[in-house]
Amino acid sequence: RDGQLDTLVLQSELSGLRLLDIPAMQVVQARLQHLEQVRLTLQGQRDGTDWLWRGQVQDQSRSPPSLDVYAEWSQQPDGNWQGHLRGLQLADLSDLLEGFWSRPEYQVWLARLQPAGRLADLDIAWREQHQQLTLTAAIQDLHTQPWQDIPGLQGVDARLQLSGDSAQLELTGTQVEIDWPLMREAIALQRLAGQLLWHRAVSGWTLRTRDLQLDTQDFTLRLNGSVEVPDQNPADPEFNLRLDFEQVDSARVAAYLPAARMNPKLIAWLDHALGPGQIPQGQLVLRGRISDFPFEHNEGELEARFQVATMRLNYFPGWPAIDNLSAAVVFRNQGFEVLADSGTLGGVGLQQ
Repeated sequence: RDGQLDTLVLQSELSGLRLLDIPAMQVVQARLQHLEQVRLTLQGQRDGTDWLWRGQVQDQSRSPPSLDVYAEWSQQPDGNWQGHLRGLQLADLSDLLEGFWSRPEYQVWLARLQPAGRLADLDIAWREQHQQLTLTAAIQDLHTQPWQDIPGLQGVDARLQLSGDSAQLELTGTQVEIDWPLMREAIALQRLAGQLLWHRAVSGWTLRTRDLQLDTQDFTLRLNGSVEVPDQNPADPEFNLRLDFEQVDSARVAAYLPAARMNPKLIAWLDHALGPGQIPQGQLVLRGRISDFPFEHNEGELEARFQVATMRLNYFPGWPAIDNLSAAVVFRNQGFEVLADSGTLGGVGLQQ
């Protein structure tokens, strides 16, 4: 039109493909180089002084294709740009974010946690004047690797909203596994639902959770609180968390304690002592750094309080068990206390 190019359409089948210098498409460049046959469709449409680009990259060497990415991208003269992508893997997004986030601590987190999953949709924008990235993404089958004292996840669906140095993550899942190195076994969740938020603080990150609900076959749990992650040592966060739990089988309590940081003799005693019983409800509070646990000098606090009913307590090897125990139980750091209301010992009723 008027001697100017308004529309550009390109369709081709290529191998060893290298893309144009388009940010929304560069994130798949490394994967393209290893595909035997790639179909590329690229369309550009002029809108005044701006160009709107639409493109699709598809692996033709396999059925179903190992790569099928659709992208829209537009850029303004002031350096602002925005894009929409479908079909990416979360690992591709990690590569893109690493390019924009130059801080070493971000790159360490991405490298260690190795987030993976499928991006159903991704909207991304860059504001040149503020040097700010905004992003919204729907993530399916999110999984991360455990790293030092940080748990890994498998089987989570999430919606991520990121703007500058703050973000919000909505989590859902029905078959979720949490792998926390401090525990002796992974936690299998029948349901996960809740919200995580994080923002940049002066010397690190602050993560918060609001009514994060976790249901297993052994309990129902609601988690609230915050975690401070320092830049200097991100693997040693400081916790301020409260967990409210319901409908717990007392015989399974020891399986959910951070055994890797507890006295082995105490763990062995708990494994033997806590028999079947009902815990209608209770509360656990964790304050302090994991590296200081078990808080032998009160550097922090790990306290669990709950009431048990109809529990069997094998108090000491060789001694008769206490049956039908009703008691208030308190775990605090390395200590353990049972305040019994009633029970039976050798068929004889016990009262406080």
